[in-house]
Amino acid sequence: MFGRKKDGSEYSDIIEQNANIPAGGDEKVLFRGSEWLSYPSSSEDIEKGSTVKIEGNHGIKLKVSSVKK
Repeated sequence: MFGRKKDGSEYSDIIEQNANIPAGGDEKVLFRGSEWLSYPSSSEDIEKGSTVKIEGNHGIKLKVSSVKK
């Protein structure tokens, strides 16, 4: 289900996908029906309930940025 890139990074098939931050979901995103730990890719504030883009991962934590509308 989750692949490994040639460079060794895990979860390569979820990069560039969108996920949602659930209400009350501090440092979590909802992706494919599961909650994942996350951290922002920059110092910008990301509102709860917003959509984010998955930019990468560090272990099981997803690196995310806000999706501009």
